[in-house]
Amino acid sequence: MKSYTSTKSAAGRKTHKGLALALSLGLLCGAASMPAVAANPKVLDFWGVGGFAHGSRIAANTLLDSLAIAMKFDLIKTDQASVMTAANLAQYSVVILNNSTESGKIFNTDQRTALLAYMNKGGFVGFHGSGDSKGSWPDYTTYLGGELSSHGGGIAKLDIDTGAYAKNHPIMKGLPITQSFDEEWYAYKTNPRLAAGVHVLYTLDESSCAGCTKMGGDHPIIWVKDAPEGGRTFYYAMGHGDNIFKKNDFCKTVLARSLSWASKCAINSDICGPSDIHQGPAKPAGAGIGVANGARSLTIKTSEFGSHKVELLSLSGKRIAQRSGTGVQSYTFDNLKGATVYSVVVATKNGRNSRLVTVQ
Repeated sequence: MKSYTSTKSAAGRKTHKGLALALSLGLLCGAASMPAVAANPKVLDFWGVGGFAHGSRIAANTLLDSLAIAMKFDLIKTDQASVMTAANLAQYSVVILNNSTESGKIFNTDQRTALLAYMNKGGFVGFHGSGDSKGSWPDYTTYLGGELSSHGGGIAKLDIDTGAYAKNHPIMKGLPITQSFDEEWYAYKTNPRLAAGVHVLYTLDESSCAGCTKMGGDHPIIWVKDAPEGGRTFYYAMGHGDNIFKKNDFCKTVLARSLSWASKCAINSDICGPSDIHQGPAKPAGAGIGVANGARSLTIKTSEFGSHKVELLSLSGKRIAQRSGTGVQSYTFDNLKGATVYSVVVATKNGRNSRLVTVQ
């Protein structure tokens, strides 16, 4: 088994050396205090497996090393399941499952609970085999958005999803409408597009791949997913072979931006300029969302939003109900389960906000 390894950005290494020298001089000169040095954001790259071990995990690690230096974050690489504790995960801006097949076999109950709690609020990125849990962890599949049913290989085309969300998503800025790759293409037990909170970015053109398992013409490959309590998941179904991670500008750009998006720009990239819709501090949880509780009902009032969509979700991310409107509105959801906690999510073109509510 591999032990922990880490990659610090060049700026981080220089800063730490400078800080050590400054501290030494301060002690010699009797300085009372030194200015604080901002720490780099941290990313956890977990590459342990419970099933098939993809050799491409090494190429992915190498790409992530280069991104860590370029984007000034500290990368911690490990295959040790013991890292999955709430206290340890709290330090990371993003957690990556790097081709971690059959993840339900890797983690014990406490470790599973810690990772799901992190995914509910934090930034998560999954590569290829992290969508292959083989039924070992249904709750994880709910948070990820999909689970492998079968696969087939060959050269095929990816197309930007036809919806407005994909075209306007910051990860997609300037990316090609169509791109061809030689890959092992996953098909899913249930179409990820139907999962609560999922937004598809790229789909497989099934007509371009004779050896691919078909999904009826709607075949998501790259998607993002919003968790009930503000977590952001990015899933990239490619990565079976090294070629996806080596000398591939498309992959490098997408993965770099996914780290920024998932971390809510704690990790900086070209999508984090002042005009980006995800840039800047988030509103306090629940801002602009009023709630009135009734007997097995909720009335949701919006006050700070223009055109918007209101979703009522279970804590597992299942969509219970949805409404759309503009400006100040009231929405009543009836016939709900009593003594149950739900997540209310309001989505606008400027992002999403949420709060937890309890039905009486």
